[in-house]
Amino acid sequence: MRALIFDLDGTLVDTVYAHVLAWQSAFAELGVTIEAWQIHRRIGMAREVFTRELATDAGSSLTPKEVQSLGRRHAELFEVFLTERRPLPGAVELLEFLRANRILHGIATSSFAPSATCCACPDLIATC
Repeated sequence: MRALIFDLDGTLVDTVYAHVLAWQSAFAELGVTIEAWQIHRRIGMAREVFTRELATDAGSSLTPKEVQSLGRRHAELFEVFLTERRPLPGAVELLEFLRANRILHGIATSSFAPSATCCACPDLIATC
């Protein structure tokens, strides 16, 4: 069996820059300065690896509790920075084509559930 799997954030839905700003702000609240480009190039990595690598690059280390707290704060700030989620150009048409032609496909995300399920395009993501 063959299938297609698409990433949600930045591939189907325009969210990447809100994630970058939210991570940058969350780190700043901990007193850790991270440049936007450093965050952007790591978007899509597993959250714990992502946060530890960014902290290490900034000359800091994070406790497991700080990693959890940082992730929660990122999620809160993400909701502030991205009040409207929109599909990227062609995303809706692509998924409609796949469905109409019964091509097996799925959508994956490493986002926290609230940011993944509050999308403004429920027809794009049937599981929302």
